[in-house]
Amino acid sequence: MNLNLLKINPSKEDIIEANKRCDTNRKVFGTNNTKLPDKPRNHGFMGEVACKRYLRGMEYAQENEYDLIHQSKGTTYDCKTHTLKQTPVEDDACNIPSNSNIYCDYLIFSYSFKNLSTIWITGFISTLDFYQKAVERKKGYEGKYYTYDRYDRLEIMVTDLEDINHLMN
Repeated sequence: MNLNLLKINPSKEDIIEANKRCDTNRKVFGTNNTKLPDKPRNHGFMGEVACKRYLRGMEYAQENEYDLIHQSKGTTYDCKTHTLKQTPVEDDACNIPSNSNIYCDYLIFSYSFKNLSTIWITGFISTLDFYQKAVERKKGYEGKYYTYDRYDRLEIMVTDLEDINHLMN
């Protein structure tokens, strides 16, 4: 597979929107929710903003079970954004915590530099296909580039994703 990445350099407006989404979610879920990052580290919200802005027909969902909905198709999407130190490559992994409850039709995976200067939307996969293809990695697993030290996770490779350009039409 040839890796087709959608590279985005977020604008100041994108970062402001991500901060607002972060603040809104803090109010909904409560300020003590440890799953919500501090404002300077709102990579997940930046992933949502980037997907909404650059993928056609996407709008923010009004439900907390997923992030985006495609207005004309009615399909739902959850955006999963991970941080990294270099441009994504074909053998990078896409993962979610093993205990995640996913209630959407598709997962979109993206990566972000820690300073939010660049976002890459790497691809998408149906939730059903993700669970069929995923391999479980236990906490402490020694991956190619890093150790999974925070939690058990389900993992697929970037090459298992559908080309993100299919969502741009």
